[in-house]
This record gives sequence, structure tokens and C-alpha cells, in this order.
Amino acid sequence: MSFQLMRIGGVMRILPRLEPTAFRTFSLHQPSRTHFRKATCAEVDCQHYLNGWITTVPKGSQDEHLCRTSGRKFTESIDEENLITFEFEAGQPCFRASRHEKFLEREAIHVARDGDFRGNPTGAKRIHTKPELWREEFAEHQDGLNKVING
Repeated sequence: MSFQLMRIGGVMRILPRLEPTAFRTFSLHQPSRTHFRKATCAEVDCQHYLNGWITTVPKGSQDEHLCRTSGRKFTESIDEENLITFEFEAGQPCFRASRHEKFLEREAIHVARDGDFRGNPTGAKRIHTKPELWREEFAEHQDGLNKVING
């Protein structure tokens, strides 16, 4: 069996024998804005919050200033290379606390669109309101492809 390879966005892919119009792409989406909310370190079992953490920065750097003015409790030590090690206590928000998210356990958005990685030639895109309809379209399309490929 021979096949052609095609580089798309830095990824090598096998070039399908059929045109993009013969394919559909099925995907599930859980966007941050609708499926997640901001969360605290405690809610996400953040290891820095639970165990504390250590940050080492150059003396006199902006990072040193940020550690000192963060409002967090720490102990510090300095080494012979002028690096300051801050040891932050457990039980306080980490420096990435504003990025923590909690999944809202909402149903994923079920999308079917024409085409494949090469593009969507028709521009058609369907957002299914019920997962079972997405699964049904997926199964019907796979059956159709199977008939084309295997006769």
C-alpha cells in the first residue's frame, strides 16, 4: 500500500485518497468561557497551596520585588551567587492562582463540519443540541465512507 505525505502546519499527515468534500470532521468543544469558572487554589488541590513552594530569583531583580510585595508569607535565604530562595508557606494562594479553573460539568458542544484538515470546502457546520444526534451523524458518515472504500 502506498501513500503520500503532506506537511500541514508543521505536522506530517497522510494525504487522503478522497477529496475534502468526502469527509466530515467531528469535534467536541468545552470553551473556558462557558464550561469553566475561575477557582481558588483550594478548589483545584493546587500542590503549591497544599505543600508550599520554593522560588529562587536573582537578588535585585523584578522577580525579587514581586515575591517581597506579594503579600504571601515566606522565609528566605541567599547563596554565594546572589540568588535568593523564597520558601512560601502552605495554605496561601500560589502565583498562578488567577489561572486556576474549575470544570462546570456542562455537556460538551458537539460540532460536525464538512471537510477535513485540508479545509471545509462547503463551509457547512452543524452544532448539535443533543449528543445522540451528533453520534448518529458520525455513525452514518462512517458507514458511508466504509461503503465508498470497501464497495
